[in-house]
Amino acid sequence: MKDYTEGKRVALIACLAAKARMRARDDVATMFCKRMAAKAKKAREELAEIHRQQQEIVEALIGNYRTLLQQVDTEGPAQRARSRAAALTKDALDALEGLEEDAGPAEVAERLGGKVSAVEGSAGSRPSTRRSRRCPPITATTGRCCCTGI
Repeated sequence: MKDYTEGKRVALIACLAAKARMRARDDVATMFCKRMAAKAKKAREELAEIHRQQQEIVEALIGNYRTLLQQVDTEGPAQRARSRAAALTKDALDALEGLEEDAGPAEVAERLGGKVSAVEGSAGSRPSTRRSRRCPPITATTGRCCCTGI
């Protein structure tokens, strides 16, 4: 530094000080980014743990609710209606087994023992193509819609 003139020495010292401040700011920013990344990682891990704990609680509650539903009123009206509907469906399927797809309503009514009415459409009418909202798209036995027969 003795080889330089006073002006050059001051300029070099000013440049060194500016460079040192710049490196210090960069180091502080790097430390901040690393610390924030570590905090974010820890927060993600804690959130995943909380989510896992909540999932366990929900699964336990669902299991308890199922157990409760199975043991509440096993002879109630809903269970009786369900078992009656299953028995009626089985009886109907057994009675209609082997029935051809193009069988008329009269033959269906005859096989079901008159429990349904055999209503034929008028001579020139076509079956309705509208389905009931509660109707499944096709029946399992015939592959056709139970409302329209199509």
